Amino acid sequence: MKPTSRKWVTIPVEVQVRDLFSRQLVACISAIRGYQVLVGQDRVVRRLARFLPKGILYDKSIGMRRDRKVVRYHKLGFQITAFDEETPGIYGSPRHFFVGRMAADTLAMAKRWFCVSGKVQQMANEAFPGNLEKFAITGMPRTDIWRPEFRKLYEPETENIRNEFGRFILFNSNFGSVVHEAGEAFARKQYEAYMRKTNTPAHEYETLINQSFANLEAYVETVPVLLDWFGDHSIIVRPHPSESVDYWRRKFADHPRIHVIREGAVTPWILASEIVLHHGCTTGLEAELMHCKEIMYAPCPDNHHDTQLMRDCVPIAHDRQELKTMMTSLMAGETRFRKSREQLQAYFASLSGRLASDKIVDEFDAIPVPLGSLPGWLGLLRWTPRHLAARLNLRSRQARAYSRNKWQGVTLQEFTNNINKITDALGQPGSILVNEPFPGLFHLSKKPD
Repeated sequence: MKPTSRKWVTIPVEVQVRDLFSRQLVACISAIRGYQVLVGQDRVVRRLARFLPKGILYDKSIGMRRDRKVVRYHKLGFQITAFDEETPGIYGSPRHFFVGRMAADTLAMAKRWFCVSGKVQQMANEAFPGNLEKFAITGMPRTDIWRPEFRKLYEPETENIRNEFGRFILFNSNFGSVVHEAGEAFARKQYEAYMRKTNTPAHEYETLINQSFANLEAYVETVPVLLDWFGDHSIIVRPHPSESVDYWRRKFADHPRIHVIREGAVTPWILASEIVLHHGCTTGLEAELMHCKEIMYAPCPDNHHDTQLMRDCVPIAHDRQELKTMMTSLMAGETRFRKSREQLQAYFASLSGRLASDKIVDEFDAIPVPLGSLPGWLGLLRWTPRHLAARLNLRSRQARAYSRNKWQGVTLQEFTNNINKITDALGQPGSILVNEPFPGLFHLSKKPD
């Protein structure tokens, strides 16, 4: 494809199974509206940034004070926008969220920080007064792909999962702080650095870690008990992208009806399951937003996951007897433990009507950007020492495993198939051209009329 002087949007993707589909949706809408769009692995975009057209950058966060990535993107001339994929965590502790994931200097470099709700916009404006015009209420793009009109995108994979595993309970784990893929020492080092930057007292950190271990132990003991309660079901354990899969496989090695699997996006697994068991994670909210059965098990105190958001929006069991009673009721189709959907709408904008992704692209349209083009020689950079070293991935085994958890890789055919599914759901079938100018970086543009 010949270089074209047009407006550009660049979209890095950090966690493939969590973010790719929703960011492809934003990319599709942008391309349909006339933008040239680049979507790629976060590390690839970082390495290529100085060679890419300097349009809008739609990132996953704007980072803490003096964040090197944000400073570099700003100096290069990108117009920085972000939707923080960890935004649901803001409801638990706004102070920790803003101190740990935003700063006045990085916000000054950004054009927009997209808000999941009016509640979050108000919190952001209180934390960083004078920036209200940057805090645009759009909703969360991932909630777009959980709507009924996108459900058919997952039907083939959902049916394959049901055929292979039959009736099962999906346990979606989120204990990365204590069973990290890179090891406990690595996780502790990360959290200690975070606590220093946020001026969090050491005793608060120790409390969080101790609470996580207590809840982890309770889950390890309780999950096999579910096999006795629900004898005609198996259990799928889906570790968080930061967690060690080996840890869970070792714990449940003696239980052939427990399968530890972390393949692909979580959505079809939710749709194929009888119920989702979780510990206050976004996957539980995803299930609830899709009208699927879910329950939070909170056997021990947890200052991080016991949030008002969870108390308002999901059924919560605090001991085994309560868990058994509530799961039995929910799996039988009873509604007495379900929460009102109106509660969800207070925390998540754009659950109906216009898509959150559409509203994000509306904001792109309001940001002046220069015209640019993609260098025709970009693909040749794959043979330079820096990019060859990155592809060889000579880091430690644990670091490589952690990286693979975040990005498993996607072929041009797989990427294009996703784009075709999305454009079909948008009522714009076959409207977008896709190519791969550099390994792991995909270019989307609207087909000529």
